[in-house]
Amino acid sequence: YEYWFKEYSKKTGRELPDIRGCILSDVINGKSAKKSIDDLCDAFKHHKIDKEYHEYWFKRFENGHLFSQVTFSDLPEDVLPGIVEKCDLMSYLQLRRVSNGLRRIVDYSKPPLTLLAVRFGENSIIFHLNDDISLFFTHRKREDPPPYCSDYFFKFVGNDYTKMAFKYLEMFLKNPKLQLSTFHVAIYNYKPDKNNQMIRDLLNSLSHKIHVERTSCSVLQDEDIITVLKCLKPGTLKEMRVYGNNDSERLLMNELVGMEQWKQAKFLQFDQLLDTSIEHFFHFNEFYINIVSLSIEDVMNLSHVS
Repeated sequence: YEYWFKEYSKKTGRELPDIRGCILSDVINGKSAKKSIDDLCDAFKHHKIDKEYHEYWFKRFENGHLFSQVTFSDLPEDVLPGIVEKCDLMSYLQLRRVSNGLRRIVDYSKPPLTLLAVRFGENSIIFHLNDDISLFFTHRKREDPPPYCSDYFFKFVGNDYTKMAFKYLEMFLKNPKLQLSTFHVAIYNYKPDKNNQMIRDLLNSLSHKIHVERTSCSVLQDEDIITVLKCLKPGTLKEMRVYGNNDSERLLMNELVGMEQWKQAKFLQFDQLLDTSIEHFFHFNEFYINIVSLSIEDVMNLSHVS
């Protein structure tokens, strides 16, 4: 300490040395934190001493710790969930890769995810996360992501790309703390394949209803529409958009109208041509449908709907 004091008393323009030794000396000699930083500022008057840096090391030395700095893994486990829940989505995904212990904490924390769009194609699966990040899974090395992908995207290539994609999807959907404003599921295959069954199996395996405010389903099979809607939390779900085929719309409607998700939603857009009673839609604040026919009585009833 005396050596550096004398050196800095003689010369200027030298780089600030590692002052932790000086701070440790002050702690050993019983100086107060204020006296320590005042003396250091006086000794190294041509350099600015970072007060937060000084305070950090003074407290560490005062508590008996030496020169090793606290790392993320040194933090108490009850503190980590609070830190994780303040992360953005990119940091959240990266933290899962640090260690198995941290992955466990991350997976039990609320994900910073409010929009999840899942698109199943003939040779690829695409996830859109918060409109910021796209995950593109395919078995074709030369397959390029579509132009609507986010600027920031990850491409995963492999023969088992479907399995890899569902691991990510499972990570999000099985987290009971997930709260989505928008959940979109689209299956664009020309005919049903294993993706249809895999998404049904995943959704049916959930032990909780997913918190979703708005959903849209673009699928080939009515069974997929029913499965998606059944896994969403009634009351929380406010808006529904349904796009599908017309092969079995009567069977679809018979099941839909009995669901709490249907009864408690406030907005509906349904693109199938429906041959059903208009009364099934009167509880919606707003609805857009294509219906085969309306009787005069239906029109009169519709005019009285508030």
